[in-house]
Amino acid sequence: MIVLADTHALHWWLADPSRLSQPALQMLRAANDDDSGGVLVSVASRIDLHYLVSSNKITAEVASAVWAATRAMRRMATHGVLHVVW
Repeated sequence: MIVLADTHALHWWLADPSRLSQPALQMLRAANDDDSGGVLVSVASRIDLHYLVSSNKITAEVASAVWAATRAMRRMATHGVLHVVW
């Protein structure tokens, strides 16, 4: 399974999973555990993360953890179905 998650879903997944709905949390975990899938993040989310770090709303460690937990964007081009979580 491949999931394209927005900035808040990614941040909450790592920093405060209780803020996510159970279906969203289950989908993120399943995608992360799927060797042929993964959690994707858009370029817009990368910009959001940079803004959140520069404005001291999240730490650089949290932003780094988000990137470490996601798969490369190129997977989107090689797979047909995406589940969007927000």
